[in-house]
Parts: sequence; structure tokens; C-alpha cells
Amino acid sequence: MRNSSTGRQATPSITSRSRIRLRGFKNPSPEFHNATQYGIRAAILPSGGRPVGPLIPRAYDSIMWLLIEERERCRRRDARLAAHTRDLLRAALARHAAGTAVWLYGSLVKPGRFHEWSDVDLAFESLPPGMSLEHLQSLLSADVGREVDVCLVDRTRLRATIEREGERWIG
Repeated sequence: MRNSSTGRQATPSITSRSRIRLRGFKNPSPEFHNATQYGIRAAILPSGGRPVGPLIPRAYDSIMWLLIEERERCRRRDARLAAHTRDLLRAALARHAAGTAVWLYGSLVKPGRFHEWSDVDLAFESLPPGMSLEHLQSLLSADVGREVDVCLVDRTRLRATIEREGERWIG
């Protein structure tokens, strides 16, 4: 592989952090960007997914192992985060909507879908006395520490989906 701007041969090298980089090549491959946007310190180089240049096949296996290990670490972190968010949500509902039927739906009830930027989706069967949707949403968001979307089950077009895929809780 040649660098189009300098005409020199681009040579891959492994840095001390196990990240592959191309010396003499200004624009790394799309695979490099895809890996680094998720915080992964390894990348697959172009040429059909195999490293180019003097890297031996063992380096390719090490890179793939690092990618798999990072993906699994992220899955475990997200599962812990989902469990912690559920605990915070139960406590917040007990405090602000005791005795009210609530449907939890969305990414929090789908295994492997909840991540650090996910919101929490709730559908109430009825509002607690003296509360508006907006007030309840702000209280729950403050207690849970992330955005909470609140709606009424009988006023949403997602009712069938919520009742089919969601979890019914009593606050």
C-alpha cells in the first residue's frame, strides 16, 4: 500500500498500547476509525481484513482477540449499568409514585440494548394524585440520573407494543 501524497510505502507498526498505526499514511482505513470510535486500541488494517506489511498472522489474531475482549467488557459494563438503573428506578417510583401501575419498556427491558446513553421509558396507567407528567418526569430523571420519558398508556400509540414487550411494575 502506498501513500498517495508522498509515494512512500506505508508500513504498519504496533505501538506500546497495542494500537496499529500506519506510518507515512495520512488517512487510516475505515476499519481503523470504526474500531477507535468505540475506544478500542486495536484496528484491522485494509487488504481484506489481514494486516499488511511485515506483521505476522499472530499479530492479526492478537488484534482480533483484543477486539473481542473489549466488546465483552462493554457488554458486562452495560449489564451492570442496567441493573443499577433498575434499582434506582424502583426506589424513585416507590418514593414518587407508590401504588401506581407502571410499564417499563424500551432498551432497559431488552437484553444487551441498554448502554450509558440510553434513556428510561415509562408508561403510567394513571398519574399519582396531584402530579403532572412533566413534574413526575423531572422528579424521576433527577433520582435516576438519566433522562426518563414518561407517558400514559391509554394516550400513546405504542400501547400494544408496551403491553406485549414491556414489564409491568407497581410503584
